[in-house]
Amino acid sequence: MLFSSFRDGRRSRYNLYMEVPRVAFEAQRDKEQLLIDRGEQYTRAIQLYVRKFNRYPPDFAALENTQSFASSAAATKIDEQKNV
Repeated sequence: MLFSSFRDGRRSRYNLYMEVPRVAFEAQRDKEQLLIDRGEQYTRAIQLYVRKFNRYPPDFAALENTQSFASSAAATKIDEQKNV
């Protein structure tokens, strides 16, 4: 009885050590997917900027300012519609 519990504890530690690389691999894949998604968002933002201003943005700040302006303009429209 004593030896079987020792073996089970040893086996569970072994399983834990086998899971660590898999968990690290999945965490890396999650980070990579986040970067891919962020890149697609920037691609879309640049496309919309070019469509609106007929030129490429000079820097990322121009994209961010355009997005915040669009968000605040949309919020203003929603507020106006609620007040009517």
